[in-house]
Amino acid sequence: MLRWGFRQRAHEFRPALVQQPSQEEDVRDIAEMLRRTEISSINSAALESIEDGIDQLARAYPYANADYLRERTRNGLQYITKQLEGRVPLRRHRELLVDAGWLFLLNACVRYDRGQREAANLSKAAALRIGEEAGHGEIKAWAWETPAWSVTPLMPAARGWTDSPDPTRPPLTPLHHRPRPV
Repeated sequence: MLRWGFRQRAHEFRPALVQQPSQEEDVRDIAEMLRRTEISSINSAALESIEDGIDQLARAYPYANADYLRERTRNGLQYITKQLEGRVPLRRHRELLVDAGWLFLLNACVRYDRGQREAANLSKAAALRIGEEAGHGEIKAWAWETPAWSVTPLMPAARGWTDSPDPTRPPLTPLHHRPRPV
Protein backbone atom coordinates (compact mmCIF):
# COMPACT_ATOMS: atom_id res chain seq x y z
CA MET A 1 0.00 0.00 0.00
CA LEU A 2 1.34 3.44 -0.88
CA ARG A 3 0.59 6.76 0.78
CA TRP A 4 1.66 10.30 0.20
CA GLY A 5 4.52 11.67 2.30
CA PHE A 6 6.37 14.96 2.09
CA ARG A 7 10.03 15.80 1.75
CA GLN A 8 11.12 19.23 2.80
CA ARG A 9 13.74 20.96 0.67
CA ALA A 10 14.66 24.55 1.33
CA HIS A 11 11.32 26.35 1.19
CA GLU A 12 9.25 23.93 -0.83
CA PHE A 13 7.25 20.82 -0.12
CA ARG A 14 7.12 18.07 -2.70
CA PRO A 15 4.91 15.04 -2.42
CA ALA A 16 6.74 11.69 -2.53
CA LEU A 17 5.47 8.14 -2.55
CA VAL A 18 6.42 6.21 0.61
CA GLN A 19 6.17 2.44 0.98
CA GLN A 20 3.93 1.50 3.95
CA PRO A 21 5.14 -1.39 6.10
CA SER A 22 2.87 -4.40 6.39
CA GLN A 23 0.72 -4.73 9.49
CA GLU A 24 3.00 -7.51 10.74
CA GLU A 25 6.10 -5.34 10.32
CA ASP A 26 4.28 -2.50 12.04
CA VAL A 27 3.45 -4.70 15.04
CA ARG A 28 7.05 -5.97 15.25
CA ASP A 29 8.40 -2.40 15.11
CA ILE A 30 6.05 -1.27 17.87
CA ALA A 31 6.95 -4.26 20.05
CA GLU A 32 10.67 -3.57 19.54
CA MET A 33 10.26 0.11 20.42
CA LEU A 34 8.35 -0.85 23.56
CA ARG A 35 11.08 -3.32 24.54
CA ARG A 36 13.72 -0.61 24.11
CA THR A 37 11.80 1.85 26.29
CA GLU A 38 11.68 -0.74 29.08
CA ILE A 39 15.41 -1.50 29.03
CA SER A 40 16.97 -0.13 32.18
CA SER A 41 20.45 0.13 33.58
CA ILE A 42 19.00 0.06 37.12
CA ASN A 43 16.62 -2.43 38.70
CA SER A 44 14.00 -1.95 41.39
CA ALA A 45 16.25 -3.49 44.08
CA ALA A 46 18.90 -0.85 43.37
CA LEU A 47 16.28 1.92 43.60
CA GLU A 48 15.06 0.54 46.90
CA SER A 49 18.64 0.42 48.19
CA ILE A 50 19.15 4.07 47.23
CA GLU A 51 15.97 5.09 49.03
CA ASP A 52 16.94 3.09 52.14
CA GLY A 53 20.34 4.80 52.16
CA ILE A 54 18.72 8.23 51.94
CA ASP A 55 16.38 7.36 54.82
CA GLN A 56 19.35 6.21 56.92
CA LEU A 57 21.22 9.46 56.22
CA ALA A 58 18.16 11.53 57.11
CA ARG A 59 17.73 9.64 60.39
CA ALA A 60 21.45 9.98 61.17
CA TYR A 61 21.44 13.73 60.51
CA PRO A 62 20.83 14.87 64.13
CA TYR A 63 23.95 13.12 65.46
CA ALA A 64 26.21 12.23 62.51
CA ASN A 65 29.41 14.06 61.69
CA ALA A 66 28.78 16.78 59.10
CA ASP A 67 31.78 15.72 57.01
CA TYR A 68 30.44 12.18 56.90
CA LEU A 69 27.00 13.38 55.80
CA ARG A 70 28.47 15.71 53.19
CA GLU A 71 30.60 12.91 51.74
CA ARG A 72 27.74 10.40 51.73
CA THR A 73 25.34 12.84 50.04
CA ARG A 74 28.01 13.65 47.47
CA ASN A 75 28.62 9.95 46.75
CA GLY A 76 24.88 9.32 46.51
CA LEU A 77 24.39 12.19 44.08
CA GLN A 78 27.28 10.98 41.93
CA TYR A 79 25.79 7.49 41.81
CA ILE A 80 22.33 8.78 40.93
CA THR A 81 23.58 11.10 38.19
CA LYS A 82 25.55 8.21 36.71
CA GLN A 83 22.36 6.11 36.67
CA LEU A 84 20.43 8.95 35.04
CA GLU A 85 22.96 8.97 32.21
CA GLY A 86 22.11 5.33 31.43
CA ARG A 87 18.98 3.82 29.99
CA VAL A 88 16.21 4.44 32.48
CA PRO A 89 12.43 4.19 31.89
CA LEU A 90 10.47 7.35 32.69
CA ARG A 91 9.05 6.05 35.99
CA ARG A 92 12.49 5.10 37.28
CA HIS A 93 13.94 8.35 35.95
CA ARG A 94 11.44 10.27 38.07
CA GLU A 95 12.22 8.10 41.11
CA LEU A 96 15.93 8.81 40.68
CA LEU A 97 15.23 12.53 40.36
CA VAL A 98 13.19 12.45 43.58
CA ASP A 99 16.04 10.60 45.35
CA ALA A 100 18.49 13.23 44.09
CA GLY A 101 16.15 15.95 45.35
CA TRP A 102 16.17 14.51 48.88
CA LEU A 103 19.97 14.23 48.82
CA PHE A 104 20.30 17.84 47.66
CA LEU A 105 18.02 18.89 50.54
CA LEU A 106 20.08 16.96 53.06
CA ASN A 107 23.24 18.50 51.63
CA ALA A 108 21.66 21.96 51.90
CA CYS A 109 20.87 21.34 55.59
CA VAL A 110 24.43 20.25 56.30
CA ARG A 111 25.84 23.25 54.43
CA TYR A 112 23.53 25.75 56.16
CA ASP A 113 24.47 24.30 59.55
CA ARG A 114 28.15 24.78 58.73
CA GLY A 115 27.62 28.36 57.55
CA GLN A 116 28.39 27.49 53.91
CA ARG A 117 25.54 29.55 52.50
CA GLU A 118 26.61 29.58 48.86
CA ALA A 119 26.86 25.77 48.65
CA ALA A 120 23.66 25.44 50.70
CA ASN A 121 21.75 27.81 48.43
CA LEU A 122 22.97 25.96 45.35
CA SER A 123 21.89 22.61 46.82
CA LYS A 124 18.53 24.09 47.79
CA ALA A 125 18.07 25.50 44.28
CA ALA A 126 18.93 22.10 42.78
CA ALA A 127 16.34 20.42 45.03
CA LEU A 128 13.72 23.01 44.10
CA ARG A 129 14.41 22.57 40.40
CA ILE A 130 14.20 18.78 40.71
CA GLY A 131 10.99 19.08 42.73
CA GLU A 132 9.48 21.20 39.96
CA GLU A 133 10.69 18.89 37.18
CA ALA A 134 9.49 15.74 38.95
CA GLY A 135 6.24 17.35 40.11
CA HIS A 136 7.10 16.54 43.73
CA GLY A 137 5.40 19.06 46.01
CA GLU A 138 7.05 17.85 49.21
CA ILE A 139 10.57 18.42 47.86
CA LYS A 140 9.55 21.87 46.61
CA ALA A 141 8.08 22.74 50.01
CA TRP A 142 11.19 21.57 51.87
CA ALA A 143 13.40 23.48 49.44
CA TRP A 144 11.57 26.69 50.37
CA GLU A 145 11.50 25.81 54.07
CA THR A 146 15.13 24.73 54.55
CA PRO A 147 16.75 28.20 54.42
CA ALA A 148 14.24 29.47 56.98
CA TRP A 149 15.77 27.18 59.59
CA SER A 150 19.18 28.78 59.21
CA VAL A 151 18.36 32.45 59.77
CA THR A 152 20.92 34.45 61.71
CA PRO A 153 19.27 34.24 65.19
CA LEU A 154 19.50 30.44 65.07
CA MET A 155 23.10 30.23 63.87
CA PRO A 156 24.63 30.28 67.41
CA ALA A 157 22.53 27.23 68.18
CA ALA A 158 24.49 25.27 65.59
CA ARG A 159 27.48 25.39 67.92
CA GLY A 160 25.58 23.98 70.91
CA TRP A 161 22.75 24.68 73.34
CA THR A 162 22.08 28.37 73.70
CA ASP A 163 19.46 29.94 75.92
CA SER A 164 17.70 33.10 74.96
CA PRO A 165 18.79 36.11 77.05
CA ASP A 166 15.18 37.28 77.19
CA PRO A 167 13.21 35.18 79.73
CA THR A 168 9.94 35.88 77.89
CA ARG A 169 11.22 34.13 74.77
CA PRO A 170 11.66 30.37 74.56
CA PRO A 171 15.23 29.05 74.55
CA LEU A 172 16.85 28.43 71.20
CA THR A 173 17.38 24.83 70.30
CA PRO A 174 20.32 23.63 68.27
CA LEU A 175 19.79 23.28 64.56
CA HIS A 176 20.38 19.55 64.71
CA HIS A 177 17.17 19.18 66.75
CA ARG A 178 14.92 20.76 64.17
CA PRO A 179 12.58 18.74 61.94
CA ARG A 180 14.27 17.13 58.95
CA PRO A 181 13.03 15.89 55.62
CA VAL A 182 12.52 12.15 55.81
